[in-house]
Amino acid sequence: LMPQQDELWDFGTVRHVHARAGGPATLRRQQQQQQQRPTSAHSEYDDYSSAASSAGGARDPEERAREALDRERERLQALRLHEQRQAQEARQTQQYARGQNGSAAQAGQPQAGAEDEGGIMESVVLPVLDSIHDRVTNPTARQSILRFRAAIEQIEREVPGLINVFISEVVDSVEVITAEEVAKHNTAESAWVIIEGGVYDVTDFLEDHPGGKKVLLKGCGQDSTEKFHSFHSRKVLDKTAKPYLIGKVGEASKL
Repeated sequence: LMPQQDELWDFGTVRHVHARAGGPATLRRQQQQQQQRPTSAHSEYDDYSSAASSAGGARDPEERAREALDRERERLQALRLHEQRQAQEARQTQQYARGQNGSAAQAGQPQAGAEDEGGIMESVVLPVLDSIHDRVTNPTARQSILRFRAAIEQIEREVPGLINVFISEVVDSVEVITAEEVAKHNTAESAWVIIEGGVYDVTDFLEDHPGGKKVLLKGCGQDSTEKFHSFHSRKVLDKTAKPYLIGKVGEASKL
């Protein structure tokens, strides 16, 4: 009889041979031992890491969705804050407009002998700022004017009278205009008038003058200090006329 295949194997030299289904028993046992060998701690960690990585990859769409939701919340919050700022600015504008209208109504019905109250700060600076604010249409510029107004009021509270002194010195340093030059401006197209040494360009005020355009024109081109005070108090000069001040009449040529 021919020897069987199992009898021809050299078990001392065969290494790392995968057993066939009907192969030698020794090789089959070796393969079984390798299959039963316990896994190491490192291999278990690797398996855990792989599983975690797979799970993390599955969560990525959820994380992206949460991030998108957070961004949308931030956008809506910024939009709400912007709308609140606009509403606040609108309320402030209405308040200043009501105050300005009240001041204009009082200026339109002056009473002689009224005492000067508040000084330049309340009678000139703030009304001028309010007037500029009402004429400006840019929202950013309007907000800047309101902040500037608040800053001036804060300075006046901390150092009372400082703004009055500052404005008075600025007015005193304005351009000197001769009386001869003022005399050339006595028409509706260019109406200048001298009151207490100051030169006022009242061209834009002619139509709004409470006493009428013609009455104001009669005093233009000359010194109308006495005429002015026969109808108005010093308070009206500070509150109504100061925004139209363009200079002061020269001492040598003063009428």
